[in-house]
Amino acid sequence: MAPSPSGLPGLPRPGPRSNMLAHDDKKVYEMIEKSGNKGIWSAEMKKYIPENILNKSLKLLLSKNLIKLVANVHNPRRKVYMLANLQPSEEISGGTWYSGKEFDTELIDVLKQHTLRFITKMKVVILDKIADSIKTSEILKVEVRIQEVKQVVDSLILDREIEAVLSNGSAEFLSIPKGKVCYRCRKMGHLEPASFVSVPCGVCPVINECTPDGVISPKTCEYYQRWLDF
Repeated sequence: MAPSPSGLPGLPRPGPRSNMLAHDDKKVYEMIEKSGNKGIWSAEMKKYIPENILNKSLKLLLSKNLIKLVANVHNPRRKVYMLANLQPSEEISGGTWYSGKEFDTELIDVLKQHTLRFITKMKVVILDKIADSIKTSEILKVEVRIQEVKQVVDSLILDREIEAVLSNGSAEFLSIPKGKVCYRCRKMGHLEPASFVSVPCGVCPVINECTPDGVISPKTCEYYQRWLDF
């Protein structure tokens, strides 16, 4: 494979934003550019560029607002560099449920309250209808994805506010195809002996972000503690 203009394997050709940069600064810029919205850790760049040159170039690029430093919500100590005009990937930013570096519990609570009110009003409802109600409510200023709505619903199941059931196509399920998963408020006095037998992690909406020493962890999880106390 022929070497790239930057001298580093696989790096893109210099773009117009980097044409006015010195050789070393251009190499750093192009490496960061290639990392896209996932960014790149300084330790990774040090494999290709001497530390003193790298630090000088990063300082220059930051001062020109060509790049920015972004904290990884899952590993705050590992900050990454990316182009200033990019939005971090959810892998880095944590997505909808994070405000800066903090898990946005207030937003989750608002969405849970809205969803619970909607399910109470509709009696029985499918996930798509819940998603539509959240979108039209304009609680979120960004597009909400169906998997994020499912996380809110799963959280309500963990709270034992609602339950997931299969439509039988009759009575209260008349408008829902038979076999379709739908949701309704839990009936008063209705017990589910198995609900506390299994670890709640199975339906946890943020299971992929849970780490032993992270912002979300078994140590701080109220559902896990509730299960242990049971």
